[in-house]
This record gives sequence, C-alpha cells and structure tokens, in this order.
Amino acid sequence: MTTRSRASIPALATCLLLGACASTKGDSKPMSQDEMMEKWTEYATPGEPHRKLDPMAGTFRAAIKHRMDADAEWMQDSGTCRNTWTMGNRFLESNFTGTMMGMPFEGRAITGYDNANEKYTGFWYSNFETGLMPPSVGTVDASGRVFTFLRECKDPLTGEWCKSREIVTIKSANEHGMEFHMQQGDAPEFHMMTIAYTRM
Repeated sequence: MTTRSRASIPALATCLLLGACASTKGDSKPMSQDEMMEKWTEYATPGEPHRKLDPMAGTFRAAIKHRMDADAEWMQDSGTCRNTWTMGNRFLESNFTGTMMGMPFEGRAITGYDNANEKYTGFWYSNFETGLMPPSVGTVDASGRVFTFLRECKDPLTGEWCKSREIVTIKSANEHGMEFHMQQGDAPEFHMMTIAYTRM
C-alpha cells in the first residue's frame, strides 16, 4: 500500500460514513464515492476566508483594559500572544501568556472558518476556568477586516446564561484589536474588555 493510499483512508472512511448518514434522508440522492470525495475535498480545503485571518499570525504584545461590570473602574494588564497556523493552515492557534487582575494568566484559542456552515468559529480555554468556553460563531464585514463573534455561556458566579459579542478589527499588518461585550440576564450589554495587539 502506498503512502498516498494510506493517507486517503481516513478521508475516504469519513466520506463513506457521511454518505451513509446522508442516504438515510428520504429526499437525498445517493452519492458515489467520487462525488463524496469531491464534496469532502471542497469542505476540507482552506480558502480565501481563512486568508483573512493571516494578519493575526505572528507574535504580538497585548495591552489589556478590562472591568467586571459597567460601573466598575477599568483595570489594566499586559501579555504576549503567539498565533500560529496549524493543521495545514486551517486553524489559527493562539497561545496567550500574561497577567490578569495581577495574577499569572494563560489562555489558548483556536480560530477557523467552517466551509460547510460558511461561518468563522472560535474556541477558548484558560487557567482561570475548568471548562471549555462554548464555541463562538462569527462573520466578517465587506472590508474583510472586521470580525464579529457571538457566544452564549453560563456565568459561573450567578448560574445564568449570558451572551457575549467579540469584535476583532484588523488595523494594519502589525496591529489588530479586540473588543469584548457582555450581556448578563436582562441587563444591558456592556463593554467588558479591550485588547490592543502590536506585532513584536
């Protein structure tokens, strides 16, 4: 068996599985293996939406401004964020280290574009929590430089579900920023955090 043949086995197995699932739908027309492979290749190939994330690849100095509620004073912290493409330029992996509220802070994120749903997706976890944050789903504006991610998560302090809105703006090849807005219960949304990233 050739190396190419071995490499195609997982993809073919996935296509066959998806094909079997699709065939259970009454309105679906059975697909041939070649058709499934073609569709899967389209789905699995990174494209122009992925390239819009390219300006964020690299190592950046982070200046952080944050607060716990709308009436609180702003606090400032700092850190370093290293963003690297992984899985064949399909996902941008972020490694953040710094301080938060005067304590050592470390976080990880994965950002990508889902060709099937035609949406950006994001995952986050850190040493400040014991659970993975629910995935965020995002879009980009017509300029290709302003991304908006939405997420719903459970507030560990109150047990209530809350909504977040994260706006990432590409300012130049060396600068981008993030604004994090939170809405808890019936309260109005408030601006919770701003991070300014500058390439090192």
